[in-house]
Amino acid sequence: MSTSFRNGRIMMTNLGIRSIYEIARQFPIYTRTIVDIENPDRYSWSKENAYCLEVIAPDKTEENVLAMITDYLHQNFALKSKIEKRKTKVKILKKITEDVQLQKAAPDSESKYWSSGGGVHMFNKPLTTLAGFLEGQLNVPVIDETGLSGNYDLEFPWYNEDPKRYKEELKKIGLELVDAEREIDMLVLYEK
Repeated sequence: MSTSFRNGRIMMTNLGIRSIYEIARQFPIYTRTIVDIENPDRYSWSKENAYCLEVIAPDKTEENVLAMITDYLHQNFALKSKIEKRKTKVKILKKITEDVQLQKAAPDSESKYWSSGGGVHMFNKPLTTLAGFLEGQLNVPVIDETGLSGNYDLEFPWYNEDPKRYKEELKKIGLELVDAEREIDMLVLYEK
């Protein structure tokens, strides 16, 4: 499955309609989506509900192609989408101390990012990159409220055998995650 727009092409293989909407609307998978219908399981992934989609449009921008995919979904499926502000439970990434142990990236360094089951490696990236990784691992929206701007180099480990160790790892660099509620943009899927 390739879900990023490369060389004028995007391809999705055996995805549920919900996931295709999340990619097209540029929302994280599962954490910021509300399926606002009576029986949301109808749109859960299964062999019978898996779709493939490919767009080859070298003369279009990624934004154009994602809008085309959204329009296509709206025209061909009963499930529609909209973006709404909703109050929801989140985790807030914040500073414990003013002495945060983060390495500022050199301004001219290459911007890179990759993650795996063992953690995230980010170079010349903002802290929203770390927040996004934690959101995917914890399956809850993570909002960066550190107030730290600029880009950083960071290798942040993740321990699948002991997921709560992320708290220790955050503490080492002077950060923490706290539970809160915030009004944030949510992708709402509904039937018309």
